[in-house]
Amino acid sequence: MKKKIVIVITTLILTLTIALVASQNTVIAEYSGGRMFSNGPVLINGTLNSSDVPSDKDTLYIVVIASDPLHSLLTGMIEKVARKNGLNPTVVETQSEIDELRNLQLKGRLLVVYVPFRGEEHGLLSKTYIANIVVYYSTVGDALSFITTYDSARTEEVEEFARELSENARRYLTENLLKGSSGVSWWKNMKVHKGYLASGDPYREMVNEVREGVENLLRNS
Repeated sequence: MKKKIVIVITTLILTLTIALVASQNTVIAEYSGGRMFSNGPVLINGTLNSSDVPSDKDTLYIVVIASDPLHSLLTGMIEKVARKNGLNPTVVETQSEIDELRNLQLKGRLLVVYVPFRGEEHGLLSKTYIANIVVYYSTVGDALSFITTYDSARTEEVEEFARELSENARRYLTENLLKGSSGVSWWKNMKVHKGYLASGDPYREMVNEVREGVENLLRNS
């Protein structure tokens, strides 16, 4: 009798454990960070010297370099956040290349989301969705710094990419005596652990995490 009770309890515990794992839904990042730089008027020969750009400060150009479904979800999220912050979003259509960005003459702000890596891992009771994500924002529409970094640092190492991009953007502002701000946020190995019994879109949950970073960049510029 005792043996049967032990078997029943063990089976129950095992069943509950399996159900718990299969229903899990968590979002974590191995590492995340951000940098912000602002440049103001520069004193040259006793005179404050700086240039104010862009000419249309209410326009936000949006560039998302990612494959679907992240491309569509990120684009839609940024459009909503832009309008919430009083900006007029203009989407530059591109997914895996930046040729369109190279050819643009930007007269507004610029926000780029770059996803250099996206993958999936299958487990016995769950599936893990992984992505490296970089968000770049420039109040002066500085596309050159992103293009330069993209061409010279084609790497999935998101922290290295973000660091070089931040330095290029800072240098662009200071060397050109531009009054404005630039910012970079990144997420290394952002993971969504989704049990096979759990509901919801894992990529939408990734985008929700990125949303906070985008809002901080727009709000603090």
